[in-house]
Amino acid sequence: MTFYTDAATGIAVVRKGPSREGAWVFLAPLRLPERAARLRSVILEDTVWIQTADGRIYPGPCTPGDHLWWGPGGGDQPTEAALVISQLLDDSGAEVSLADRWSQAPRGLVKLLNQSHGYDTELPRAALEYARAQQDNDA
Repeated sequence: MTFYTDAATGIAVVRKGPSREGAWVFLAPLRLPERAARLRSVILEDTVWIQTADGRIYPGPCTPGDHLWWGPGGGDQPTEAALVISQLLDDSGAEVSLADRWSQAPRGLVKLLNQSHGYDTELPRAALEYARAQQDNDA
């Protein structure tokens, strides 16, 4: 194992295995750095990544014990990711809260994130804002 500290976020990162084949392990931050620029897009991979207007990419902030996922969930819905994205659209430096995620997550964002998307799908800010503004039946 090789240990690193991500310079942009201060997050401890571990690489397990050889450099070309190793897996990277990290903890998601509770917030983006205070100097983080406005959210530009969300990138869907194994988790949700946030790209800011200055081109930096961060793991989506998340509270301990929760996870940010997307796609059809067999009865579950990506309420965590929808609520985090909504909070970051308002304030990219906000410490995220997932309290009351079932009632607070914008339904339009939940519906957008619940769709099948390919890995590496990038959802631009305009699409996220549009989805957030939609009601259940309109999204």
